[in-house]
Amino acid sequence: MAAQSIFATRDLSRFNNYDEAYHQLIADLMEQQVCSTNLIIQGTPVGRIFVDGGFGSNAVFMHMLADAFAGVEVYAASMPQASALGAALVLHPHWNSKNVPSDLIELKLYSATQKTST
Repeated sequence: MAAQSIFATRDLSRFNNYDEAYHQLIADLMEQQVCSTNLIIQGTPVGRIFVDGGFGSNAVFMHMLADAFAGVEVYAASMPQASALGAALVLHPHWNSKNVPSDLIELKLYSATQKTST
């Protein structure tokens, strides 16, 4: 895995338009993402990947991620204050006897069979 994306060394004049360059940038980022994710999940029974933050709203990135991990369910998670909610969920059993609500997170499933439009 490279320390930085190979896109930094690409000759931008070789692209015909912005869209082509943008898709290459995302593909280059995806190459690093796949390497990083595989370091974590390789040899484990992971069946789902959840993406939150800005990249979860990026359809091009999400579709490429779903293609790269075709055997895994890839979800974009949409929720405000994701880090704070995660911390609260870790502590929840230690201070609250009520069940965690099931509708805290909005999820969108991306599949390797879906077509990308952008």
